[in-house]
Amino acid sequence: MKTRATVVLAAAAAAVAGAVHAARYWSTARRITWAPGAGETHNCTLHARVSGTGTGGVLLLHGLGGSNSYWGEPFDRVAGSGRLVVPDLLGFGASPRPDVNYDVDDHVAALIDTLDELGVTSPIVIGAHSVGCLVALAVAQRHPGRVSGIVAICPPLYEDADHARDRIARMGWIEHQLAFDTPSAATACRLVCDHREAAAALTALARPGMPAVIRRGGVQHTWASYSGTFRSLFATAEGDRWLAEVECPVALIAGTRDGITDLDHLAALAKAYPHVTLDVQPGADHSLPLTHPAVCVDAILKAMRLAAARR
Repeated sequence: MKTRATVVLAAAAAAVAGAVHAARYWSTARRITWAPGAGETHNCTLHARVSGTGTGGVLLLHGLGGSNSYWGEPFDRVAGSGRLVVPDLLGFGASPRPDVNYDVDDHVAALIDTLDELGVTSPIVIGAHSVGCLVALAVAQRHPGRVSGIVAICPPLYEDADHARDRIARMGWIEHQLAFDTPSAATACRLVCDHREAAAALTALARPGMPAVIRRGGVQHTWASYSGTFRSLFATAEGDRWLAEVECPVALIAGTRDGITDLDHLAALAKAYPHVTLDVQPGADHSLPLTHPAVCVDAILKAMRLAAARR
């Protein structure tokens, strides 16, 4: 039987988890309108929502602490000329949570296996949000023949690991603990995982207007999957190298009110590499796929047209 102190600590940890993100979403949460995306559920290597037909199409990847529910009904438009595959990343949402490192190779292998199991073997366009952008770049860098374009929304790309840790440490208490791998982060995360419904409910206080299904999806992970993904993708700043080495066009989209992205660095990347472009959205924060879905969908459709023209 849980002691009163444990319950109080769990509630406090859940509250912290929601409040950490409050400043990022407060200004836009009331403008979010969301409806679930279409498609059938497939339980392959990863749990995925799938619609459309064909051996190519679009893959949509959510960010850290998210699930495939982040991609709502507006994104169904991109299924018109191929398959639309919207998975939960390994260790998140309804996907398996195996005892692995949750490093970049684990995530890439799980995605490639899932695409193979679904028969999606032709080159695809990847639309990705936040940490999902880093997974997308790693897939394209390791499997260039499988990716024809990337739309990276709110990408956490940094000059080096020191710059990554510095920015992460300024994002909030949990991110600071994770950046420096402190025991407090593990304790807080495990308490939240033990009280997922309470964590999702308390997050609503910090993020009014955020759809309940997205809030619930945001706590469907384990300490191993969250921390491993964070350290191997977010905190290592390897994304710049993958971006430089990919062969396909990469469209970066970021908002001026996003505290996670480094707009100056993104601009430098777009200037340095001819295959990279940058679209800056005034007033947008880190929740661009929710607050500006039309911008994101149009960018994905453009990437699909460019890929078709190159074939």
